[in-house]
Parts: sequence; structure tokens; C-alpha cells
Amino acid sequence: LPSNRPTKMPTLQAQPIKPLLLLFEKAGKRGAKVSSLDLSHKSLDSRNIIPVAAALGYNITVSNVNLSYNLIDWHGARALATALLDNVQISELDLAGNRIGDAGVKLLAEALHRNKSLRSLNIKNNGFGDEGACEIASALTVNQ
Repeated sequence: LPSNRPTKMPTLQAQPIKPLLLLFEKAGKRGAKVSSLDLSHKSLDSRNIIPVAAALGYNITVSNVNLSYNLIDWHGARALATALLDNVQISELDLAGNRIGDAGVKLLAEALHRNKSLRSLNIKNNGFGDEGACEIASALTVNQ
């Protein structure tokens, strides 16, 4: 991880996760299936995304997640990568137009080595260079 960035993550508390988990649970009880989550263009930063990522880790219905054009940095990418390790339902993840950078792309690439359900990952316009591109390319050769 870049040395000029703080390494301490904001503390993840269960309280912000609860509403999302309840939403998934209530929808399931009504026979509805929440299959898509679109939080694009909401100016969400990593503090906002961390609870979303935690809830997605427990999710069993959402397969399409759009978090494009927010303010997600490598902290948020780390939380999403952790969710991808546990989640076998998400098949599409759109992170275009964020601030993930090389460090965040590397974290996502590491998750792709284990996650076999993700089929589409949009990470364009995230400020990563050759290093990040190589990490993703390597992960994609494993995740087929």
C-alpha cells in the first residue's frame, strides 16, 4: 500500500450495516429478490461504502452492484475486496470513475483470485497505472 496514505481504516460498526441487512431480509420474506443495487453518482466515499461492502458480504441475492462515479478510494476497495471473498452471488461490479488507484486495484485483484462468481468488473477511470493493470490481468488469467 502507498506509504503516503494512512493505513488505518475507519472502524466498521454494525449499526450502519443493519438497515441494508434488514432490507435484504424483508425483501426475502416477501418473496422479492433484490438482485440489483445501484448507488452510482451519489458522492459516496469509502466511509459510506465500507458498511455497504460489509452488507454485501452477507448478501445472497444481489448479483449486480453499481458503485460507479463516487469517491471510493483504496480503503473502500479493500472493503469491497473483502466482501468479494465471502460473496458468491455478485456477478457484476461497476466501480468506474472512482479513486481506487493502484493500491485498490491490487486489493481487488487479490480477491479475484478466490472469487469465481464475478464475471464483469468495470474499473475504468480509477487513476491506476501499469502496476494496477498488471495485477488485474494476472487475476483474470486465474479467474475464468
